[in-house]
Amino acid sequence: MYQADGVGLAAPQVNHSIRMFVIDASVFVKDHPETEGFKKLFINAKIHSEEGEEWVFNEGCLSFPGMREDINRKPVIQ
Repeated sequence: MYQADGVGLAAPQVNHSIRMFVIDASVFVKDHPETEGFKKLFINAKIHSEEGEEWVFNEGCLSFPGMREDINRKPVIQ
């Protein structure tokens, strides 16, 4: 993840068929100070609700290097 300048990595991306992913959002600290030290591991995560106005972010996938797409997300996920 770090070698490819990635922000997150899911277990299926490294050939593990489990519901687990990691995020290190600290690369965004310049524009979003609240992400300083934001490193989290999610195991068996489930989305119960999404709230707020959608925003667009251009994302890539480590499984498909060089491929990027605009993704719509809501700011609060619980």
